[in-house]
Amino acid sequence: MPKDSEITIALRQLQAIVISGTERKAYGFPGSRTSGPRYSLKWPNQHSDRRYSTLGSETFAAHLHAFTSCNALSVYLAIACTKTPAMKAKQFASLLTIVLLLFTFSTCLAQENSTSEIVSPSSIERSLTTQLNRIKNAPLNERVALYQSYKLAHPGVNLEEEINLYGYNQMWSGNTEEALVFFELVVKDYPDSFNAYDSYAEALMNLGRNEEAIANYERSLELNPANYNAEDKLEEIRFPNKKRLSIEQKFDLTYQAEQYESDLDQLVDDILENHPNPFKFTTKEEWANVLAAKKAIITDKTTFAEFSWHCNEIVALMNCSHSGMSGFWNENRMLPQTLRFPLQTRWIDDGLYVIDPLDNADQVKVKDRIVAINGKAVTEILEDISSHIVSQGHIETSKRHKFNMFSTSMIANSLGFPVDYEVTIRGSKRPIPLNPSSVNPDPARDPNRADCGGDLCLSYLDTEKKIALLTIQSFNYYESGNYDEFVKFIDVNMNEMLQHGTQHLIIDVRGNGGGSPESSIYLLRYLMRKPFVYSSKADFPGKTEASESEKLQQLHAESFEGKLYFLIDGQGNSTTGHFMSLVKTNQLGTIIGEELGSNQFCNAGMTNLRLKNTKIEFHVANNTHVSTATTLPDEVGILPDHQVTQSVDAYLEGKDVVKDYAIDLIREQTEWRPASPYHASYFLQADNQLSKELFQIPLSFAPDMSLRGLEDARFLTGWNDTDSEYFWSYAFAWNLIQKEAVTTADLVVNLQKYFDGLMRMDRNSEVHGVPLTSVVLEKTKSSGGKQFYEGSVVTFDNFFQKKPLTFKMTAELLQCQDIGRSIILFRFSKRGYGTKAWAELNKIMLPVDLCRE
Repeated sequence: MPKDSEITIALRQLQAIVISGTERKAYGFPGSRTSGPRYSLKWPNQHSDRRYSTLGSETFAAHLHAFTSCNALSVYLAIACTKTPAMKAKQFASLLTIVLLLFTFSTCLAQENSTSEIVSPSSIERSLTTQLNRIKNAPLNERVALYQSYKLAHPGVNLEEEINLYGYNQMWSGNTEEALVFFELVVKDYPDSFNAYDSYAEALMNLGRNEEAIANYERSLELNPANYNAEDKLEEIRFPNKKRLSIEQKFDLTYQAEQYESDLDQLVDDILENHPNPFKFTTKEEWANVLAAKKAIITDKTTFAEFSWHCNEIVALMNCSHSGMSGFWNENRMLPQTLRFPLQTRWIDDGLYVIDPLDNADQVKVKDRIVAINGKAVTEILEDISSHIVSQGHIETSKRHKFNMFSTSMIANSLGFPVDYEVTIRGSKRPIPLNPSSVNPDPARDPNRADCGGDLCLSYLDTEKKIALLTIQSFNYYESGNYDEFVKFIDVNMNEMLQHGTQHLIIDVRGNGGGSPESSIYLLRYLMRKPFVYSSKADFPGKTEASESEKLQQLHAESFEGKLYFLIDGQGNSTTGHFMSLVKTNQLGTIIGEELGSNQFCNAGMTNLRLKNTKIEFHVANNTHVSTATTLPDEVGILPDHQVTQSVDAYLEGKDVVKDYAIDLIREQTEWRPASPYHASYFLQADNQLSKELFQIPLSFAPDMSLRGLEDARFLTGWNDTDSEYFWSYAFAWNLIQKEAVTTADLVVNLQKYFDGLMRMDRNSEVHGVPLTSVVLEKTKSSGGKQFYEGSVVTFDNFFQKKPLTFKMTAELLQCQDIGRSIILFRFSKRGYGTKAWAELNKIMLPVDLCRE
């Protein structure tokens, strides 16, 4: 069932990962480097669940930023098992963007040095990347000449990272020969950099010049023996036919106890050596005790999976959201389906509730509260799992979100991978044996928040536009990449709100894994009441003078003067913590939600490392950034003024209780004239067991749709199973902001755009020689204020069978002129009318009161 938005969150967080040249390869990104870099992969935050920048089903670059860690392959595989077509297409679209942007990014929280400053008009002019991008279509010799002249004009500026990133951008665009020229310049100008030789070698390898690549990889290893990327590439070149173990094959692999112990020593030593504040939240004695305890239980029979679980606990001791292993993506991938906990659960407050019984619906019900698993109290299990999850300081909310994303896998790890499971339900004394599950629901996601169609969105919640919702799902906008996009969005929408006289502004930063300080500062300049300093501390390797974030920031000429409300959750990390810390201490508005997953204190940057024997990869923060909100405690996240969390009932009913609470506060202060009674939530009447997704229209994979509004999609169980009688059977309703009558032609054109985007017909029409989507829709009757249609859609199955696909279709249209809405419910299936699929689809209905004021 569709559980992808967390993946997209993971995505966005991967995207927010802002990679610098030294550390990209260790995460599967060209240009990433391994341990001991001069530059670092900057993680402005920590959790994953994303909040998206989208790219889809066949390519995937991730946004680990707010995630803890997750290599490109891990994310790609996670997307490969994504089950909702709309989300897949979204992720595909956004990912491609992320992949390209990652190679122009140069910092995280603040790789703020002479080559990467907080953006101002003057700093944009100084950026070599910006100038190169302005002449991106110029001949190669002109761009090389620009680099040379820029270098002469700025003799004190280290340009290695910037030109290295530019080279990777060229290589990822298919211009490897041109990339090679720039990498060669870096080698010439920075001959003592292992990173320079590594990048140069990669381009040579991609061009098939393996002997030259070997020489440069060897030189890189001489300069940095810890560069395990070079080791791997040399082995790949020298032994091209050697089969390498996949992560799945390593699950039950064993090593000698001495090898495990050596890796444990290395793990702790590397953490203490590289992390700038290893004892801030954990004492030396605690480090020593945990290490000794792990060594005491390690044997020759310990499996790779068990050892990985032990390592997760040690890494979590850092209490640093910018340090970790794979963010549990690898652990989830390697787990055999037969060992997975066979219920999908959700940790809410102090209880563990069944969200989906999977293959145990005859024995366990949705909403059942589990009190024990295999005879062990759930409280003990959750406490153990919590100790294995990375978070900032002592923040628990982010751990709960991560557990809810990977619950079936984490429970299996905590219990030692039992073959059989039984659960005890509250109110029952007898344990219930469970059937193994044939479905892997992880990574799961919270479906109750509408996807606004991108990282940055503005919508009005009332007809007079006095109440606005500004969604900031990422601060991942950098000078060397797409910072101008953020600036334009904020400027345009702030000016629009000023023109409309907007009085109440809700700013939703839930799921925002972080990003650049530049974007956070730019938004704050519209919200603060007086000039401010953003950072009290910004320490990073190579810093020689105060960073821009440590300087006084002036307000914009016109600021927002209405009332502010901020929505937060445990997935808000890194830069989001800095942003909200200044909101909190400057009392800019009312904060609603749960404890934020971050605060004013942040260890950022990243050094990628790998254990010698087991080859487990991990990363450690290597610099420190603190906002000026230094009166707040470092061990807890930013706390809300109104604690609002989702109950199990609210979750199952699809309610966004945090946003609803903010709206209720506003309603108490103003005459509420909603833009729609269902303006931002699920509204279809359907079985709660059905998977569902919520999207803003136009959808990100179909941006040229002429309609605007909200899509509520429901999926029959088995819709993604080619052997199921419900294969490709789903429904969605468009709740449109449109008072004028929607014509049949409008529906046909927008359905064509929807399916062309969803199924990637621009590409498939060329690759597979199939025509673009065709839609036939005919009105059959009018009754009860509705118009009814039947028809068909001929398109291409881009997700499962890779062949032409024909849907039977019905639709019903409801015009709500009094509130300026048009609602259309579509039902689709490969199966013929009169089959079981249609019997189930017809149970999905529009509420009778959709047109109410």
